[in-house]
Amino acid sequence: MPRNDTPLSIEVPAPGADRPPWGKVGIVAAAGFVFGILWPRLTSTRIAPNPPNDAPAAAASMQAAGPAGSAPLAGAVPLAMPPDQGVTVSQGAIVRCHDGKDDTKEDCGSLEFDPIAVPKIKALAQCPAASGLAGKLSIGFDVDFRKKAVKVQLGKSTTMPRDKAEALIRCADTEFDKVSLGEVPHEHRRYTVFYVASFSTPNKPEPVADKPTVEGPVAGTTTSESPANGTASVGWDVAIVRDAPKTGAIVGRVMRGSKVKVVAHQGEWYRVQYGSIEGWVYRGTIGL
Repeated sequence: MPRNDTPLSIEVPAPGADRPPWGKVGIVAAAGFVFGILWPRLTSTRIAPNPPNDAPAAAASMQAAGPAGSAPLAGAVPLAMPPDQGVTVSQGAIVRCHDGKDDTKEDCGSLEFDPIAVPKIKALAQCPAASGLAGKLSIGFDVDFRKKAVKVQLGKSTTMPRDKAEALIRCADTEFDKVSLGEVPHEHRRYTVFYVASFSTPNKPEPVADKPTVEGPVAGTTTSESPANGTASVGWDVAIVRDAPKTGAIVGRVMRGSKVKVVAHQGEWYRVQYGSIEGWVYRGTIGL
């Protein structure tokens, strides 16, 4: 069938008819500003969560302090940091020791127990019972090398409140529960050792004990290292010498084949001298 074609017509817009309706655009923009910006502020309406910041803490601090030079505002709670807790530890004292037959020995010599005990005693500053505490804690250790165990006990020369002292001993039990005695050189099977820990804060200073205060005669003392005497040769390409065992700063390097003088040891670390260099090296570097 023949197709009826509709005649093509073209409309030419009048001048200015293709311009955007600025009036309508202005009305929409104004409405968006009012409802999106002004209305939430006027009505304190939050339409989205605020990003985390320190403004609340800063505002609370300013409120507590008030204007510069003025007294704190009434009803404000000052934000105060707790004072630093200090712990100093006296030299350890061995009050008794037992040999393999469990016989008590009068002369116990020395025991390299300080590297284990002193850091853990100082860590009692983090125990909740230590907050703001001042006084002396006599803390003892039953060190049994056969059972490879350390038991903590409270000494009679403690000067702080009993409940606080017992709470600190419970914290110490946790610290010493799984301590390793594998690297501690010893002559006897079992030792009883006491330390005095002095707790203090800036507001409550506590004098430090120069000597350990223990019950009964002292049969020996603790030490941070055991004496040694002899020479050794560096077996590694380079032996790194540190100012303290394990994590100390490097103070020198000694090359393979060099002869060093061994003066002390702490576990698997040995203090050596080589010319003007003195420090600690790992035992494997000198073939021990």
